[in-house]
Amino acid sequence: MVNFFKDLISLFREYPGFFWTIISAVVLFIFTLGKLWERLYHVGKEVDKIHDDIGTVKKETNSINTNVTRLISILQGKGIIDSNMYFQVSSPMQLTNAGKKMLEECGFFSYFEKYKDILLKEIKKKKPKTKYDIEQIAKDVIYNADMTVDEFVPIKEYAFQHGSDLSNMLIAFSLYLRDYAIEEILENK
Repeated sequence: MVNFFKDLISLFREYPGFFWTIISAVVLFIFTLGKLWERLYHVGKEVDKIHDDIGTVKKETNSINTNVTRLISILQGKGIIDSNMYFQVSSPMQLTNAGKKMLEECGFFSYFEKYKDILLKEIKKKKPKTKYDIEQIAKDVIYNADMTVDEFVPIKEYAFQHGSDLSNMLIAFSLYLRDYAIEEILENK
């Protein structure tokens, strides 16, 4: 080990420019690494800000969906807009026979059987305490569900073929999900 340092010192004496080149390269490398680390730190902070902003937008969107659903329910209850009779606007909202028939005919049960665990997990994440909480969360979950999956295609086809408003169908879906979730979450404790 001692010989290594002696050789290194003699190399630096013979080639003094080499020593300064090595030192400069190491300093430049450390400086560049520091700048890169600083840039990554700032990018990380920006990503955190964007993540927070996305969370805020998602909350606001869920709030808007909930308020629109409530508005639709009120307008349907007053007879201002047609609900296609899929559900009764009462307390609590209930599926009508026409709503139950629509669930069977449109292919909702195929969709529900495949995704019920995911939908229920989304409801549980919000930690509902009451049946009302579950009803509101179920609406949000259904409105935010992935409607591009293959199992949703027959549902959209049904809506198109029958001139049904998909938003009314989604409310009916949320009522079915609500009833399932109430049984799974509150009544099976």
